[in-house]
Amino acid sequence: MTGLLVLTVRTVLALILLVSLATKARDRAGFLDWVRTLAVVPQRSVPAVGTALAAAEGAALVLLVLPPTQAAGLVLAGCVLAFFAGAVGWIVRRGVSVACRCFGESSKPMGTTEVIRNALLSLAAWSAALAALLGAAPLPPAADAAPALLLGTGLALVVVRLDDIVQLFSPLPR
Repeated sequence: MTGLLVLTVRTVLALILLVSLATKARDRAGFLDWVRTLAVVPQRSVPAVGTALAAAEGAALVLLVLPPTQAAGLVLAGCVLAFFAGAVGWIVRRGVSVACRCFGESSKPMGTTEVIRNALLSLAAWSAALAALLGAAPLPPAADAAPALLLGTGLALVVVRLDDIVQLFSPLPR
């Protein structure tokens, strides 16, 4: 059972990292402009920081999808997501109002939703990593993996579209 939960978490994380990387690759200049807007690093460092963020996400993605390196991928994904949660929290606390570009263009400024989302995903990654490292999460047989893969895919879609879902259920402005 634990193996199915770990596979579900790996699926969620791999898919959201894939979407995040794809949006950065599709509009690298726009992503770097967004990093400049955050004003968190010196302007000359923006290309290096943008590349490092994408590289960390890419490395976590590769490690997550390969069963022998799943624990390392979960740990790295947890670290990346914890960094994002802290960075977004710091940016919001400074009063910087900038739209989130986590999964492409958005009109909604970053806020508590993104901090909580990234913190919960980080916690899930570290919990799954612990289970994998302790050997409590053997890979399920292929026939049993389908429900975990489907659930992980569905959860990843919810995470990617979370801003839209929150907005849908928010009270209308008066």
